[in-house]
Formats: sequence, C-alpha cells, structure tokens
Amino acid sequence: MDEAHPPLGQVLAAGFVAAFAAVTPFAAFVAWAAPNQAIGLLAGAYLFGMPLALLHAFLLGLPAYHLLRSKWALTWGRSALGGLIVGAIPTTLLSGLVTDFQPDVLWTAIFPGALGALGGLAFRAWIGAPSAVRR
Repeated sequence: MDEAHPPLGQVLAAGFVAAFAAVTPFAAFVAWAAPNQAIGLLAGAYLFGMPLALLHAFLLGLPAYHLLRSKWALTWGRSALGGLIVGAIPTTLLSGLVTDFQPDVLWTAIFPGALGALGGLAFRAWIGAPSAVRR
C-alpha cells in the first residue's frame, strides 16, 4: 500500500463524516428555530439532508480528492475551499438553470458553500495530517 495516502476505507469514512458535518449545522438551526417541533425537524433535516450531502461528498468531493491528492497536500485551507466548491457549485448551477442565471443566483451559493466548507474541514480532520506531495 502507498504510505503517502490513507486507505480507501478511511477515505470513504471521511466522506460520511463530511456529509454528517455539513448537515448538522443546518439541522441544529432548524431545530433551534422551532423548538416545539425540534425532534421532527431534526429527523426531517437528516432524512433529506444526508442523502443530498452524501451525493455531494461521493459524486464530487471524493473524485476531486483522488484526482488532486497527488498534486497537493490536503491542508485545512484546501479542504475548506474544496468543500465550499463542492457545496456551492451544484446549487448555483441548479438555481441558475431555473432563473436563467440572473446575478442574484450567486447568493444561493453562500449557505450550501459554507456547509460544504464545514464538510471539507471534517473530511480533513478525519483523514489526518497532509501527506508528502509526489513529484
């Protein structure tokens, strides 16, 4: 096994951790906003949020990690930036298609991008210290 990269199982687990970390702030906010219905709202946030976050993590985040890991070490900043991009791009594209790419569509990227950045940071925390870059 290549010592420069973590095993696949650890990377897949990090994808699950990233998805959970991305959904949790949203779920907590929803439960805080309506404390009388917190349990149902938490369940709904995780029931619908986790599949979406897992799609982002496994269809966009993990392939990007595997493509770029030989070029750049996985640092905190790159993890946050990658998560921001993985979280914001699909939402922005979908909103843009619906609204014919009006300038206001960029505002729709802020919240999913921030949640994606949190997921990227959780991914980096699970993976561990950056490995040496291969040349």
